[in-house]
Formats: sequence, C-alpha cells, structure tokens
Amino acid sequence: MKMSNANIIKSFILIICMLLTACGKTDDIVTDYGVRTDNSGQSDNADKGTELKGGQALSANGKTVRDMLGTNNIEIYDNFDADGIPVEVDTKCPVPDISSVSAYQLMRVDDGRADEGKIVDALFGDTKEELSEIDTVDVGWDTSYMELCDDYQSIADAMGIDLYNGVDLSDYLRPGEEDYDKHINNIDVPVHYLWSDEEDYYIHLYKGVYEGVEYGLIYAYSYKYKIKYISFRPVTLETYFPGEKYEECSSYNEEADDSYGTSIFSFFNKENECKLSDEEMIKTAKDFLSDKLMLKSYDDMLSFYDDANVYSGEHRSLLGFSEKMGGLNTRVDRFDGNELFLTQKKSGIFPSTGLRNDEAYYRDYLYSESCVLSNGGRIRVTSRGILSVSLSWQADVTDVTENISLLKADNLMECFRTTVQNNIEKDRLGTARQLYFNRLKLCYYPVGNPDNDKEYTFVPTWEFTATAQARAVAAVYINAIDGSLIEIAYSGK
Repeated sequence: MKMSNANIIKSFILIICMLLTACGKTDDIVTDYGVRTDNSGQSDNADKGTELKGGQALSANGKTVRDMLGTNNIEIYDNFDADGIPVEVDTKCPVPDISSVSAYQLMRVDDGRADEGKIVDALFGDTKEELSEIDTVDVGWDTSYMELCDDYQSIADAMGIDLYNGVDLSDYLRPGEEDYDKHINNIDVPVHYLWSDEEDYYIHLYKGVYEGVEYGLIYAYSYKYKIKYISFRPVTLETYFPGEKYEECSSYNEEADDSYGTSIFSFFNKENECKLSDEEMIKTAKDFLSDKLMLKSYDDMLSFYDDANVYSGEHRSLLGFSEKMGGLNTRVDRFDGNELFLTQKKSGIFPSTGLRNDEAYYRDYLYSESCVLSNGGRIRVTSRGILSVSLSWQADVTDVTENISLLKADNLMECFRTTVQNNIEKDRLGTARQLYFNRLKLCYYPVGNPDNDKEYTFVPTWEFTATAQARAVAAVYINAIDGSLIEIAYSGK
C-alpha cells in the first residue's frame, strides 16, 4: 500500500516537518504502548520537528540523532488487533550515534543515450572506436579485455541475459568446478560479447586512448530495471605503467596483519607507491564521475570501505600489481593505490533493502516502483589517477536538505499502532494469521512524487518488519520525521 503526498519533493521535507508531529498529536510522553528507553542522552521535549525560516529547514538545534529521539536504544513491546489479525510487537533497535541526518532528492536516470556521445568523446576524443564484439575465443588466456569481459558477464547477469543461449554449462566445466561458476577463465564454452540493441536493453562497446593508455568502455542500460551500467578498464595492464608489464591487479586487505603481526606491506616487502591523500583520491574519483561520465555526485557518496559486502566491508582494499597471473599465489610486484566504493550510506544510515526472503523476489522488489534507489560500484585510483571504473547507476542526487529533525522515540509506537490498525490489508498477508513484528531499524526509504515518476526523496524512515514461520511477510515504513505512513510492503505481492 503506497501513501504519497502532493508536492512530495522539497516541500515535503520543509512543510510537513513544521505542521505534523507524532501523528498529528502533541509531543506528550507515551507510556501505554511499552516503549522502553534508557535515559542516557535524553533531551527535553521542546523539539517539535524542523521549523521553517525563510523557506529553509533549520538545523535541529545542534542536537544529535540520539538527542532528538531522546534515547540511545529503542525497545518496543505491544499486543493489539488489526482487522481481526493479532499483532505482536517485540523488537529493539540501537539508535545510530551520528550527529545529524539529511533528506536527499533524487532523479531517476534516463536511458543515457543523449549523453553517450559526449561521454565517449570526453574519454577518447578522436581515438574512439566502436566495437562490434569482444570474443572470448580471441581473448583466450591473454589479459587483453579480460576484466571488461568479466564486467560484461556481470551486467548481462544483472539484466537477466543468458549469454550461453541455453547451453548446459556442466558439459564445459573443468574437473572440480561447480555448475554455478560462470567466470570466463573457468569455462571453455565460447561466448561472444556483442554490441547489442534490444527492446529491453542496450549494450554498447568502445575502445580508445585515455591519457596515453588504450581503454575499453561498456555503456549499457536496462529498460526493465531502469539502471545504467558503465565499465571503463584498460585493454591490458601492460601499458598502464610505462616500462612495466603487469598482467594482473588484485585487491588486498590494507589493514590486515598475519598471525605474527606482519603487515601486508612487510610481507611483500613493498610500500604503497600512491602518495595521494584520501581526500585527493576521493576528489580524483568524483571529478572523473562528473567530468567524464557526467554523473552527479554528492559529499558522502564514496568510501574506502565496501559496505555492500559484509565480508570485506571492514577493511580498505589496496591495489597490488603482478607480472604474472597466479591467483592466490600471485607475487605482488607493486602496491599502488586503493579501491573506492560507491557507499550505500547517507548521513551514516543505510537505505532499506526491502523484504529479502529469496533472490527472485528480492530482485523484483528492489527494482519495482517502490524500490530503494541505489548506486553501486567501485573505482580504482592509483598514483597515475583513474585505473578503472565499474558501476551501476539508478539515480542522481539533485538536492540535499541537511539537519532534519526527527520524531521522538516515545511517540513512535503510537504512530505505528495507529498506522497498522488503519491500513493493514489482511488479504495480502497470504497464509499468515498473525503478525509478529520483531525487526526494527532506522534507514532511508524513497518517497515518490505523484506528479513525476522519476523523482524521489530519500527520507529517514523507521522500518518495522513482520515475520511468520521465519519469513518476512510485511514491512511497515514510518516517516521518522513526522510519524506518517510511507508504505506497507507485502511479501510476494
């Protein structure tokens, strides 16, 4: 169930915060619904939301998020009925220790055709050349175009394109390899990576010279999922560093020590030859995105930590170059630069990832009109500047409203209970005969503009998730600014 307000973008943030607090009620302390808080960091009750002055949202009086919510931890316990369905709430959530939150206005990207020629010219100038295909038969075990072919495969997978035309891959796998492994190094079946223009997507291929190095470019768009894909990589690493002949670039845990306390630098007897500061590397990446790829950036869009990968997100990735391709046994001949990631965090908070029970449903949900618009990818920066870019791009951030004031935690349960009782749709719950809300988190969620289906505003949101038989069946999204309902999402619907 989707709820939207007219003029939802900038005026949404600036007006409702002034007019509405705690579901239209006064800012009284609510105790009947079992909202438990610890009092450390609790503020007074003077804050009634973001006020307006001269048409701009004011800072939340210098208060941190914990100050605004009045607690460091939220615990909610309650039982009630909604449309004849028993509802139990038993959840807790630590409040992020961050200074402030913002609201982000986003514009969904178009198919990129209008910018394609300008981007290719900005990268390659007169050296640009269209490629009809990149053929893995021609690539073989040479390193030319190898990483570009990997990116093509990943883009095709994301678009749902079967590059193998129904071929049973198990007939081509080498001994000991699993059926799901599709890396081109591990499969002998010939695959052709073609320039394609189809009804649901296009994939265009280019090569040319960028700063004295021959590069390949994939420029693609999915009309089904409304996502732009860009891959920009050297045709071969041999020409990237003049006088060197590197065949492989791998990422290493920059902060890792072995069991003896030996750092990665000492282990290989090397130091990072890139002397750019973190700020300089981030600026190099952002300038390339805006000047060459014509993508709009914002302040906290890049990180040295991959927050999209729970296994690798706790360390920085150092770039190691090797003269021979050798997998895990590769000898690193040079450390130079770092890998940067398009972070999903905004103001220290992650966007919602929606209801995640199975891959097929999550895929459809993520790219629906109720989706969480997110950009992902990585940029490699060395002492020479940009090495490579591989990304997917759904939306540009067109405006940021900073220091948004949030609804106090004591009023949250009242808003949630009223919302569920008035809006739950029993016939969309499948076989569930009761709702058990046991997950709560503060996240960002997009609110659409009813007058323009390409415009969204990321607003701070409370996500309550209900489970049945260990599966998520519904998620209720409550605007953390004023307590209003944004949406109720149902699993499998």
